[in-house]
Amino acid sequence: KAPYWVVFDVTDGFHVRLSSSIIDKTDRYEIECWSLYENIDRIYTKKINGIKHKIFPSFKKRISVSRIQYPSLLSTLKKEINENKVIIHLHGLHLPTMIPIYLWANFSKVPVVATHRGSASSFFLLNKKPWTINRFLVEQLTFPNIDFFFAQSRIEFDFLSKRYGRSKVLHFQDGIDFSVIKPIDRLVARKRLGLSKSQKVLLYAGHFASNKPAKTLLSIYPELHSRGIEVYFVGGFSSHDLYSEIKNTVPTSFDRMPIKDLILYYSAADIHVYPSDD
Repeated sequence: KAPYWVVFDVTDGFHVRLSSSIIDKTDRYEIECWSLYENIDRIYTKKINGIKHKIFPSFKKRISVSRIQYPSLLSTLKKEINENKVIIHLHGLHLPTMIPIYLWANFSKVPVVATHRGSASSFFLLNKKPWTINRFLVEQLTFPNIDFFFAQSRIEFDFLSKRYGRSKVLHFQDGIDFSVIKPIDRLVARKRLGLSKSQKVLLYAGHFASNKPAKTLLSIYPELHSRGIEVYFVGGFSSHDLYSEIKNTVPTSFDRMPIKDLILYYSAADIHVYPSDD
């Protein structure tokens, strides 16, 4: 049994959402969702809604191919590939944390599907960040053994199609499940949140991290606030590098919250923002 403070990602992870959709359509597969977790010393398993969730210990190591290390996940993955009939679905195609998996796992033995998420291939970074050449070379060696790709962006779709064939790539963007996400009346949402009808509200929902738009929005927060615009930051987690600064600077900043609560903020806001440095 996992300690009380260990939380299984049963609703928010993209891999969990996809797994739930598969279970709704067929009982042909036994599905496991794997995640990393800091500050635990063993693997914990829990079956929820027909899906077996496994969380693996991880720790940070400054000098390595990936700052996040997770040896127990790698050894378990290798065993599954060698001993069982499995399909591997990778989420976060170009994330640096994927490099140990690419180096460790033999994808030529099993079917592998990969979904591209936010990060771009290091191919596009080489001019400005030449040290990412190692990531690029590892991807070049590994990706030919991936059987199918889901690409989130058109640029990524074109990039993968040219290298691995159009038949192996689908331009697939995650949408919103409106059976769960149901906007409510703006004035009703504001009343429940204690906001006035006339207040201008700007909402950012996402990580409180410097590699996300939160950094840009935080830099212009004083100006927005001086103009009478109420800025809401939602989605903070204590491990985010801007977490303390945002929490101390912005009174209307909140940690990650259940979808039912987040819907209130989306419904009440005048503008949803995701600013860019460009």
